[in-house]
Amino acid sequence: MQLQNSYIFLPNPYKKNDIQQKKQDNVIYVPTDDSFVSCLRSAFPNAIRDADHSLLFKSVYFFNFENKGISCEVKFLINSVVKTYYLDVIVSGKSRTQIVKALEQIQTTIENSSISKNYIEIISYDAISEYYCNKIYPKLNELERNLRKLLFNIYVVNFGLDYYRTTVSGELQSKIKGIINVDGKSDREKLRNIYKVSNKEVDEIARWQRFFYSFEFGDIQKLLFSKGWTNEDEQAKSRFLEKNKDLSQLTDDELRIAFCKYTPMSDWERFFKSKISGLDAERIIEEIRKSRNNIAHCKFFYRAEYESCSSAIHILNRALISAIKITENQDFSDKNSEYIKNALSGALETIGQFTQSISDMVKPALQSMGKIAETVSHYFEVYQKLDFSGYYKIFEGLLTPLALSDNSDSVEERAKPTDEIPNSDDKQ
Repeated sequence: MQLQNSYIFLPNPYKKNDIQQKKQDNVIYVPTDDSFVSCLRSAFPNAIRDADHSLLFKSVYFFNFENKGISCEVKFLINSVVKTYYLDVIVSGKSRTQIVKALEQIQTTIENSSISKNYIEIISYDAISEYYCNKIYPKLNELERNLRKLLFNIYVVNFGLDYYRTTVSGELQSKIKGIINVDGKSDREKLRNIYKVSNKEVDEIARWQRFFYSFEFGDIQKLLFSKGWTNEDEQAKSRFLEKNKDLSQLTDDELRIAFCKYTPMSDWERFFKSKISGLDAERIIEEIRKSRNNIAHCKFFYRAEYESCSSAIHILNRALISAIKITENQDFSDKNSEYIKNALSGALETIGQFTQSISDMVKPALQSMGKIAETVSHYFEVYQKLDFSGYYKIFEGLLTPLALSDNSDSVEERAKPTDEIPNSDDKQ
């Protein structure tokens, strides 16, 4: 296995030339050879020239690197072009870790040698930074995806389809919309075919889907830590000021409560602080942001920066995972409870209105039936109190003469029972 660092060394135009000094004994001290090869061999005295592979403007040197348990083979490939030198440091070893440690020590030696005095060093290929970038990238990748998930979860659960409009500044919205419009051109047709919508609606769907994907770390810092008022805050503040036009009439406690309630807040304070306590998030995110720029753009990224950034990523990522769990276990349940409560409240209000409507319709009929019942009850009571015995005697007196006027039979005869029953023969 081998890795390679590549350098370019330009002659230093600001080099301070040594002045020849004449001593009392008339001896002139001539400065040492400042050629690049001489400086390099002085820094690495064990390097041996490979005559078989060296040419007029090309030199090859090699040596065995042994230091603190590290054992590697090193080759210097030097190309000279006029007064400029191109150096490839090729290191072979058993493991990538050992090779990188050897490259680190070689680079430190070069920087501390006379080469730096005589030449301007350019690192054209940095295998050391490549190693540490590759090593930290999976950690940074996981961190950014967890951070994005938390942002989507919290903003969507609080604001739904308006999640990117409610607390995000107009300036930041415009910037992100512009990025999405540029990046999303190739996917417009795909979204249009999936959702069967117009171009304007495609734009809106793309924003919902990709808003936080278009953020840089600096944008996230602005979103989370810039203080301000939401539209709801502004409305609440306006209602308070309208109600309390003379603030001098309020007590100190009332003013203190109002100040705390209506003071500008950052989204971190609104949504995240309660879930990620005891963490200087702003400082940690800034620390990661500085390193992230170097990692994302393949710039210089060495051991010390790697260790610092890795520690910050670990701390923040652990806090993000915890916050995601709190959001999904608590905020989701709270939002569902609020929804159910509002739904039931609306249903009960509808039922109450319907019941009142039925009551209003039936009430007149019930009142009429009540009056009828009262009237019937009254006359029934009067009827029960009447004495009909006199009427019975009058009717009896009137009926008796009518009965006596019947000529066929007397009353006694009509009332007399028949003793003989005719048989069938008599009828015939």
